[in-house]
Amino acid sequence: MKKITLFLILAFTALYAKDIGHVQIMGDPGLAVFIDSVYVGQTGTEYGGLIVQNIEVGDHELKVVKEGYSPQVKNVTIGRHQIVLFEVSPFTPPVEITQSGEKEDATIKRKIGRLKVITLPIAAIIEIPKLGINKDNGGNKEKQNWEASKIPEGKYSAVFRSGLKKINYNFEIKQNTTTELFVNFVIGGVIDISSVSEVSDQMALVMGGTFNMGDGRDEGDSDEKPVHAVTLSSFYICKYEVTQKDWLAVMGDNPSVYRGDDMPVDKVSWLDAIHFCNKKSQLEGLKPCYSILGNVITCDFRADGYRLLTEAEWEYAARGGEKSRGLRYSGSDNPAEVAWYSDNSDNQTHPVGLKQANELGLFDMSGNVWEWCWDRYEPYSQEPRTDPQGAETGNYRVRRGGSWLSQAQHGRVANRYLHNPSYSFTNVGFRICRSAE
Repeated sequence: MKKITLFLILAFTALYAKDIGHVQIMGDPGLAVFIDSVYVGQTGTEYGGLIVQNIEVGDHELKVVKEGYSPQVKNVTIGRHQIVLFEVSPFTPPVEITQSGEKEDATIKRKIGRLKVITLPIAAIIEIPKLGINKDNGGNKEKQNWEASKIPEGKYSAVFRSGLKKINYNFEIKQNTTTELFVNFVIGGVIDISSVSEVSDQMALVMGGTFNMGDGRDEGDSDEKPVHAVTLSSFYICKYEVTQKDWLAVMGDNPSVYRGDDMPVDKVSWLDAIHFCNKKSQLEGLKPCYSILGNVITCDFRADGYRLLTEAEWEYAARGGEKSRGLRYSGSDNPAEVAWYSDNSDNQTHPVGLKQANELGLFDMSGNVWEWCWDRYEPYSQEPRTDPQGAETGNYRVRRGGSWLSQAQHGRVANRYLHNPSYSFTNVGFRICRSAE
């Protein structure tokens, strides 16, 4: 035992008698490390990763490399018996940013997809921490178009600032595509206009026609009768209920209890839905449908902006429009195929579009969340109607489709429900539409 101890002491003394030092690299796993351009190894599988021993005393260049990113370089002086620590900063990709306008283009650097930002007003600060973008590193927007290229595919969080106004927004970069954002500080919202065409691919065209509205199966409530003929003009309808991601992009907050980007926004009132439609229309340069004067709200059905469906439009679309097969629920006679309701919902909402679509490619019109309609509630009449818009007076607005909390029968396409327009709960949401004629 004494011999072993003596040997260790002698080895330790011999090691520290030389003019050498050591370097410890702290950083992500798998980083390639070079000293004076000579490869010396890579960081291990855990943070904290590589110790290089027995380096001659003096000045050296340390370089840490991650594929696809700019290397990090540090010049160090290693003293005798000294351990030098190189704590590697999180890697940010080389970013290429351009601004076009009245002045000469200014350039910085980034990777893989592209981002274009338009703001109102033009001057703004763009901060994207994950990419190292801030007012001092390319994020000082002074011209109409601000673009960044070579951005790694993935999800990012941004903060946009103009004067005292601040907007937070999450966006996604996809390979070989340009994500284009319009940041409107005047009304305080962001819209992803890269996917917005004259009519978004999220919208389905419902061709106008005539159908029998109401309960023709004799299985519903008394207010589902009498069955009567309704003729409707064509309209566009969103294939999905408004999601929390949709709501956050327009309104800047999230009132929902059951959280998830692709889950329907919940706990929104009829009044909330009206404001969303107008604000989304403004963000996309469309004419808002709703005029709001105190407690008086009117709808211009000729406007090209977003609005709630009328009750008749909702039922016609839920039935499958001109492609209808006369099914009990929207897309099936079996509620489990098309709806989240009390028997299968596990007491919460679910991401939109997981269940089977109906004949028009519309999802979740039965179940998940109740959907607000424009109409004031009124009893049916037997008289044929053309483009009905509900009662002219009344205290209650219609909602349709049932929810995760409802029994299956409430998801029938003929079922009706009503509530105060200021009412909100965790099983209430909405979907949007646009007039086509």
